[in-house]
Amino acid sequence: MSQPTYPSAGYYVPPPAAQAPPPAAQAPPPYAQAPPPAAQVPPPYAQAPPPAAQAPPPSKSKGGFFSNLKKEAEKASKQLGKELDKAGKSINEAVDQNYQSALLDMFRNGNTVQLVSRITGQSLQIVLSPQGQNVLDARGPLDPPAFNTVWTVVNEGKNQVHLHNYHNYIAVNDGVTFIKHCVSIDSHSHFRNKAKV
Repeated sequence: MSQPTYPSAGYYVPPPAAQAPPPAAQAPPPYAQAPPPAAQVPPPYAQAPPPAAQAPPPSKSKGGFFSNLKKEAEKASKQLGKELDKAGKSINEAVDQNYQSALLDMFRNGNTVQLVSRITGQSLQIVLSPQGQNVLDARGPLDPPAFNTVWTVVNEGKNQVHLHNYHNYIAVNDGVTFIKHCVSIDSHSHFRNKAKV
């Protein structure tokens, strides 16, 4: 069976039967036609049509006593809502900074803690990565003698603590947990500004 031959790309010639009729047989476009006869044009008006009657502008209603009272009450309630929101936020901040519980009592200055991962059920530990850096791992043993799973608490007050393992501090920056090595937290003020511990 032979393959059909296709025209080369870019140029197509339609068969003669499908071509349009010659231009002389086509009707002229509407804009080239003669204007309609004069009898169909309406006579000009002797005078301009009368202007439409204009209604008086609507008068602004001053509103009654109750509508003004309602507006003032709405303004006052919005302002009161804003003030209550501010007060609620400041109360929550004060409670959060001074909250006491059995769990938070374990985070006293000098205490040692082991942190257990909710996902793995094992303790958080420091391990050495293949690149030679200290990293966190959630697969440590739940064994107090395992020195790389025990964290010493430095309580800064207002429910803020630093946790370190031989001067390797746990730090969280933009949701990423990592290890930050500092000899002394006080001598590295940039540590407090860059990472929340």
